[in-house]
Amino acid sequence: MSPTTSAAVEQPSPGAVKAISAVVGTLSLGILVQAVTGGVFAREPNHKGLINAHSGIAYVVALLAVAAVVVAFVMWRGRPGAQVVIAETVAILVAVVVQIGIGQQIGDINKKGTHPGLLAIHIPLALIIFGLALHLSIFVANTRRASVRS
Repeated sequence: MSPTTSAAVEQPSPGAVKAISAVVGTLSLGILVQAVTGGVFAREPNHKGLINAHSGIAYVVALLAVAAVVVAFVMWRGRPGAQVVIAETVAILVAVVVQIGIGQQIGDINKKGTHPGLLAIHIPLALIIFGLALHLSIFVANTRRASVRS
């Protein structure tokens, strides 16, 4: 097997790049919508509908995070950049699950008690999730560009 052939076999397929890009792009859009709905209902006194939207979108984002992990394992394993893609998709999934748990606690607090410290975790964690998704998108794009050049 020549070096050119083995390099071609190792590169991520265009389908893998498109799949992870589509899932992570949609996930990033969901996170952005989360920020908007969260910011609006934090300022509005009557916000039941926005809280429901915020909660519902969180579960869609979680499903997209699961899809990203599946795509990473199925389509990227053994390819250049796979460690980063797999690690970051798993990190996003774990962070989203933690974020949903914190959000549920914040929702329960509005019914029974107070703990303002949870928002101090919830909001920065959302930024970390968005940052991971952005980094992953840039990393995949750079990996694709590098494979096209070689």
